[in-house]
Amino acid sequence: MINDAAPVHQQPVVTVVTVVFNDAEGISRTIESVAGQTYDSVEHIVVDGKSQDGTAQKVEERRDLIDVYLSEPDRGIYDAMNKAIGLANGKFMLFMNSGDVFFDRSSLSKLIERAEATNSSAVFGGWVRQSPGGSTEFRQPKLRSGLFNHQAVLYARSLHRELGPYALVPGLTTADYLFLSALLQDSRIPTSELTEPVAIIDIGGVSAGNHTFAQKSAIDYLHGRISKWRLASYLVLHPIYRMVKKLSGRQ
Repeated sequence: MINDAAPVHQQPVVTVVTVVFNDAEGISRTIESVAGQTYDSVEHIVVDGKSQDGTAQKVEERRDLIDVYLSEPDRGIYDAMNKAIGLANGKFMLFMNSGDVFFDRSSLSKLIERAEATNSSAVFGGWVRQSPGGSTEFRQPKLRSGLFNHQAVLYARSLHRELGPYALVPGLTTADYLFLSALLQDSRIPTSELTEPVAIIDIGGVSAGNHTFAQKSAIDYLHGRISKWRLASYLVLHPIYRMVKKLSGRQ
């Protein structure tokens, strides 16, 4: 929640967006993580796709921790994210979707400090991947390789005026990766990296699977990160690799 008492140095407002659909278990965890940030100037927007599993009740129980709550049918996660962009008031945005959490209480402060110290319009932080079984893996951003995660990215809301909203295309599961790749491709937009972890994410969900991998590979090819030969080999070999990995018991 935004602190009404103005500090001596006016902090830029950060809009944290949580998109949710039928995740009564995860939504409480995310709301409490956002509310627990030590950074004062936070606007929290929750956009629910009209869940039917008790999610709305969990949100209402924590309504005092949320600035804006919208619950209505949508056309998928990126439609919900675009609705939140239209509702946001912050100078910066960060999407922390249901079930995902900040790494610690100072994560937002670290991102803002990095943005201000480097005069960056976008800061790409590190993140921790958490499997359904509870195992974790730390990842650092590698922007030239296209290695980043949107839950760990703070960026200026004004960039949507230049780059547009998230693409709404049937079957597209990588609109966030497409948007952030376009951001990185634009030499006019100053960016920086924060190698510390700022988010803990659930590695399951919408952006998992061969379909998403193929889309990301195509985006990497279009932005010059991989050759057409590597793209072709990825698309041919990756499904086989995933099958062998699954059969060997290595998830």
